[in-house]
Amino acid sequence: MNASDRDPIEPTDRTPEAVVEALIRGNARYVADRLVHPHQSPADRRALTHRHRPIAAVVSCSDARVPPDVIFDQGLGDLFAVRIAGHVVGDDALASVRYAVTELEVPAVVVIGHRACGAVGLALDAVRAGGPLDGPLVRDIVPAVRDAFARAPGGDRTALHDLAVDLHAAATAHRLASDPVLGAAVREGRLAVRAGTYDLAEGRIEGLAQEVPPTA
Repeated sequence: MNASDRDPIEPTDRTPEAVVEALIRGNARYVADRLVHPHQSPADRRALTHRHRPIAAVVSCSDARVPPDVIFDQGLGDLFAVRIAGHVVGDDALASVRYAVTELEVPAVVVIGHRACGAVGLALDAVRAGGPLDGPLVRDIVPAVRDAFARAPGGDRTALHDLAVDLHAAATAHRLASDPVLGAAVREGRLAVRAGTYDLAEGRIEGLAQEVPPTA
């Protein structure tokens, strides 16, 4: 393996575009089974004892099948992971992302939804059954589910679920990009916010190339 396969991100190459491209290439290595496993040596571990400068904050589901460091082929200190079921962004999750951007100066925030998401499935079944929607996990996903029903009336459960996953990831990214603190960083060119969907079987993340602008 030559040096270019490692796709290192040095402090001089921490532009939002470069970081997003590095994450896309890392996922491509994962899909192709050409993993580099960067920054996982004892020396790397020791170097991170007192300071870390992750290249991105990744907001993703807690699902054990979707570990950000693995699916992006990154290592110690590379990703600031914010994980919660259904990647629902409440006050604590938002504060964590803000910290990554303002204190750690990450140039990219990536939201990852995934196929067969149990949290999205709960929200979909609750809407379809007309059941209670007051739980915080379900409540925050319901708008995407209702949007999916409106866009694909009569669709089967799998198709509705997949559409709801895509819509919920996009909505989460738009919420983050429109936050006053994060939105200012986006408008100043210091931050990219992206949304993608992870396929459990293929390992591929789709959608990361598309920018998510802040709401005016």
